[in-house]
Amino acid sequence: MHEFSLAACLVETAGELARAHGAVRVTELACRAGAFTQIEPLTFRSAFTVVAAESLLAEARLVLDVEAFRLRCRSCGVVKECGPGQTACPLCGSQDMVLLGDHGLTITSMTLETDDEG
Repeated sequence: MHEFSLAACLVETAGELARAHGAVRVTELACRAGAFTQIEPLTFRSAFTVVAAESLLAEARLVLDVEAFRLRCRSCGVVKECGPGQTACPLCGSQDMVLLGDHGLTITSMTLETDDEG
């Protein structure tokens, strides 16, 4: 289950960023998971909850956007989201396709609480 290691890295990175900005708590963390991370959202959310328990993110709401795989047709150039087993271009029928997607887990925003916000 690589979801736990990804969650641990996310919590560590977000915690470092939050502390660097003087936060005492993170109330919301939004991130985008690339298609090639192949995370299972429910497992990732559970892992995040466990890993974040003793951190500034213990009470943070996790907003997770999981990117879909896309195909780019080398024949006509169309780019479309694809489902499991889709190998042909929906526009021209070509099988000369390139699978597109990101490999990373990216923090897109954080809502921080500082001491003076109490």
